Amino acid sequence: SLAAGLYGIRHQLPLNIEATKGNEYENKQNQALPNNLWSATQAMKSSPIAEELFGQAFTDHFVRTREWEWKQYEQQVSDWELKRYFELV
Repeated sequence: SLAAGLYGIRHQLPLNIEATKGNEYENKQNQALPNNLWSATQAMKSSPIAEELFGQAFTDHFVRTREWEWKQYEQQVSDWELKRYFELV
C-alpha cells in the first residue's frame, strides 16, 4: 500500500475515485479486486508497476512462490467437496 501511494505521488496520479466505504469486494463502481491468490498473482505478474516498485528480482521471486502456493492449494480437497460429493456415492 505504501509503495502504491508513493508511486501515485511520484507520477502525480489524480485521485479521481472516491474512497471505499465498507467492503470493496461489494463495490461495483470500481474495477473488481482479485478474488483469489491466483488472480492476484497473475495481476502482479503482468504489472509493469510491480517491477518498478519492488524490482525485477523480488517481483519474479514473489510471483513464483505465490504460483507454487496456488498449485499446492489446488491439490487439496475441501471440506465442502467432501461433504457434497460423498453424499452422492
